[in-house]
Amino acid sequence: MKKICFTIIVLMALSGCASVQGWKYTAEPKIYKKQDLNLTIAVPSLRDERINENNAFKASGWLALIPLVPYSTQSEFNVPEASPFLNFKPTEDFSKAITEELQNSSIFKEVYYSDRTKDADLILSGTLKESHIKKSWTFYGLSLPGDLLWLFGAPTGWANNNIVIEYKLMDQNYKIYFEKTYTANVEFYNRYWTNPHEIFRFESTLKKISLELVDDIKAIIQQLPKNL
Repeated sequence: MKKICFTIIVLMALSGCASVQGWKYTAEPKIYKKQDLNLTIAVPSLRDERINENNAFKASGWLALIPLVPYSTQSEFNVPEASPFLNFKPTEDFSKAITEELQNSSIFKEVYYSDRTKDADLILSGTLKESHIKKSWTFYGLSLPGDLLWLFGAPTGWANNNIVIEYKLMDQNYKIYFEKTYTANVEFYNRYWTNPHEIFRFESTLKKISLELVDDIKAIIQQLPKNL
């Protein structure tokens, strides 16, 4: 019983009871060249269509303690910013990150983040479908003796970050020039000595989406108006 209590306390500490983790995004370096289009583009906050549900410790998570059960899902977060340990607002922060990537790409004359879009030539409207974090753990089918393997560097389990965003590029008359739904996923192992905030890797996950979006817009430059 003492060992079980100790294990639970350790896992709770690993789940994120340290300091508050802030959002950080690093865009690609600025490309210094004449812009491709003499247009301004506004990037408003994302509309939020996510499932409003978090489960910090799933009841089924205990299944991994049963001998011969290889792993179980410990926790799932559909709205991770609801955690008091994350200083993060994806509907705004994701749009600001995309804004910086587009501005640095030098495709348009100006790219700015704002919910006031009436002064822009084009609007990059987005809908956040998913920002999901899943954390699994494993005792290697050995029940509690399996946690001793963690101390020797074996993974405690793994985590998965998944983001789904739908984007539409349109003008003030709601003419749509481009629309696409982007999905990005990052999966990685957790280890006993890993910072508990390491399960939050939305920067690298969003980076996949932002770079793909920039490439897609570059591919349709000829289809966009030269002036509006």
